[in-house]
Parts: sequence; structure tokens; C-alpha cells
Amino acid sequence: CSLAPFDTLFVVDSTSSVRQFFEDHRTYIIEIINLILPEFDNDTRIGIIEYSSSLRRQVKLPFIAHKNRTEIVETVKKLPFFAGITATGAALKLALEILQDRRSNVLTNVVVLTDGFSYDLVDEPSSMLHRLPNVRTFTATVTDSWRQYELETIAGEGTRVFKGKDSTRDLAKALASCDNGSRRTGIRRNNLLK
Repeated sequence: CSLAPFDTLFVVDSTSSVRQFFEDHRTYIIEIINLILPEFDNDTRIGIIEYSSSLRRQVKLPFIAHKNRTEIVETVKKLPFFAGITATGAALKLALEILQDRRSNVLTNVVVLTDGFSYDLVDEPSSMLHRLPNVRTFTATVTDSWRQYELETIAGEGTRVFKGKDSTRDLAKALASCDNGSRRTGIRRNNLLK
């Protein structure tokens, strides 16, 4: 696994409950991208879903669109704010659809940025994500308040929940780790894992 590529799908909450933190969501994603893609290697793919209600879910960057780091960052900077109610469960169902087109031989990380206050149920789609082979799910929140139970339900375990604007480095380390706890040396050379 030392130099194995990994793909990452960001699922971004763009609802009224995170209005004052939406710019922080953009900044957080950009910091993660800069940490995991310091030198774009043509092997890593990034996808982005943005959502609010069950009717407002959009794929902003599909996995099949192979872009360089600069193009990905520009896409993140242009993410619009949607407002509305929070339908994280519906967004996770869209993630499941998108993941059907993933490279099944490559580890895929799903990072859900939310406060955990969803109006629909997240249990079933989260469980379905956890059962996908070669897929790991993480949650991150940059808000002042959050629902811990929902964040853990989506992530699958408490160690995959990241809180605060300063948790980017820890999340990037987790994304770059192998399931057995060893690290990808391709990222270590960039001092991420020191």
C-alpha cells in the first residue's frame, strides 16, 4: 500500500444550519486537497457532491472528471451556498450512486462535511456505505455545535469523526493511512505524516 493511490469523495452540507460556516467548509476542503495532493500524481481522483434538501443534491465534480489540483481548488472556490433544510441521508444515497463508478481496486474515502443535524435518516445509507468494499467513511465539522451521534453513525466509528477548523492535518493523515494502520510513503515524503 506504500504508494497506492486513493480517491476521495467530498459530500458537502450547504444548508441553512451551516450558513455562517460555509466559507469555512470551502477552506477546509481546499486545505485537505493541498495536503493530500501536494504534487498531483495522475493516480488520485477527487469527487465533490454538494447538498441541502433531497431535491438539491448536485455532483460538482464527478470521479470520472480527471482534474489537476488547481482545477479542483477552483471548483471548490465556486461552490454556491444553497440554504434550505438538511437532507444528509439523501446526499449519502447520491454518494452511493456516484461510488458505483469508482475504481473498485483503489481505496476510496468518503468525507462528509456537516453539523450532523439532518432532517432525514442517515442510518441506512451510512450502513450501505460501510459495507462497500474498499470504501471508508469520515465526517468533519467546522461548526460551533454538532450532533455527535449522527457524525459517528455516518463515519462508522468515533475515530473517523474530525471536529474543528484545525483538524485538517489529522483528517489528511487518516485519508492517507492504510486500513492496517501503516502509512503511504508517497505522502510521507511531503512531511504530512511526520
